[in-house]
Amino acid sequence: MDKETIELFDVVVLLEDMNGTPFKKGDRATVVEIYDERSAFELEFFDEEGRTLGVEPMALNKDKPEPVKLVSKNRYNK
Repeated sequence: MDKETIELFDVVVLLEDMNGTPFKKGDRATVVEIYDERSAFELEFFDEEGRTLGVEPMALNKDKPEPVKLVSKNRYNK
C-alpha cells in the first residue's frame, strides 16, 4: 500500500475519485475493515466535524497504483 502498511482504524486520503460514489480525490476516510488478505478495505468517510458521510468498500488491484495514501496511524496499532 504505502511505505507503511495500512491497518484497521488508520486514516487515509483518496488519490483518485471513487467512481459511483460522491467521494473524490483528496477526501479522507478511516479504514474500518480489511478483507481477504488485504484484497479490499471498507472505508468510512467523514466531514470536518466528524460526522459520517458514508461507508464504501474499496477493492485493491495489485496491477494498479494504490488508490489511497496513509495520512495518520491509529495510535493503538503497534
